[in-house]
Amino acid sequence: MGRPRLRSLAGRSPPRTRPRDPSAAPPRHPGLPPQYLGGRYTRPPTGQYRPHEHFTGRWNTPLGVVAVIYGPNRPSSQEALDYHPDATTVVVTQFHYNIYGLPDLEAVDRERPDLAYEPRWSELAAHVGSPVPWWPSQLLREEHLIDWKPGRRRSPVVVTEPAWEPLYDMAYTQAKGSPLRIACLSIGHEVRTRAIEHAQQDLDHMNDIKTKADDSDYAQRCKAERAFLTLPGFPDTEDQAEVEAGTRDVIRQGLAQLCQRTDDLAVECLENIKMWSSKDLPFGEAFSITTTPTTAAASEWIQRLQPAKPTAIHRVWEREIKEVTGTFTDPVTHSPVVTKQGYYMFRPTDEISYHSYPPPATPRRQRHRCPSVGGGSTWRLQGVLARCGVPG
Repeated sequence: MGRPRLRSLAGRSPPRTRPRDPSAAPPRHPGLPPQYLGGRYTRPPTGQYRPHEHFTGRWNTPLGVVAVIYGPNRPSSQEALDYHPDATTVVVTQFHYNIYGLPDLEAVDRERPDLAYEPRWSELAAHVGSPVPWWPSQLLREEHLIDWKPGRRRSPVVVTEPAWEPLYDMAYTQAKGSPLRIACLSIGHEVRTRAIEHAQQDLDHMNDIKTKADDSDYAQRCKAERAFLTLPGFPDTEDQAEVEAGTRDVIRQGLAQLCQRTDDLAVECLENIKMWSSKDLPFGEAFSITTTPTTAAASEWIQRLQPAKPTAIHRVWEREIKEVTGTFTDPVTHSPVVTKQGYYMFRPTDEISYHSYPPPATPRRQRHRCPSVGGGSTWRLQGVLARCGVPG
């Protein structure tokens, strides 16, 4: 069986397999040198089950178009063929590293879409005619990626991951010195600073491979592979925002105000904050209660809930509002509550489940059984319902 195409660049020339549909194969130009065709940024429609937002660098080569894909939400190599129907070969950069200390690559040829393989950076570079770019996930800013071309000088990039810009946007809508402004600027600055540190650590790792004083055979092979990877960007460390200082109590007050807003920007801010850290949010860890079966304490808690219009903290539970059958508030703790029907797999499709947050506090080591997912109960925080004012 012939080896995949990119493997042939490592000193082997196996026969290529014939396309399954020759009329659908991209045109090949064996007499022309490789040429960079530019970049393409893909944003799938909102609500797609697996939103494969990603950037693709595209090269025209003697054997057809090669598409190299980057991004935290990138598709698999097989899925990428559907996104790029003109590509002969797609190569998807991975987050884990190979034996040379470089990011792994996963590739697939359109002629054999069921066979994924792992080319080396040197093989890919030989195929496209120049060193191949790579960016840490924090530096995948669309305008920088689209503007990149082979041979271009390195340039500063404003970090993008985790998302901090919605927090700054929200802050600038608020009066100076207000708790919400202070909270959003403080957390946004923290997220941005940490993203810069992580991006720089990744770049330092790549540069260490290139400059490390080690004469071993393995180190030399790593350096040789590293020569085929180029680093087009570095993190921009200048933050023009004026961070307004505030105590943790002020930040918590600001986040409590954010939870009660109803606009889309507030929902986006809360989603990013929860992915970063929930330490200053006015609620504890989430819990869920099913109605079949349940306990006396859980029934008492359910009975006291009051219907409420959805706020940002309600919507964080589920961006697809059609999945939510009701929004409530606990009048004792002011915690948000949403209900869903048939939410859990392998349980009744008409079963109603309740999802909420208790007030913060309570040591995590203390635990009790609380009705929830799956077979009827799961270990939860000790006193979840007690913290909601319901005796066990």
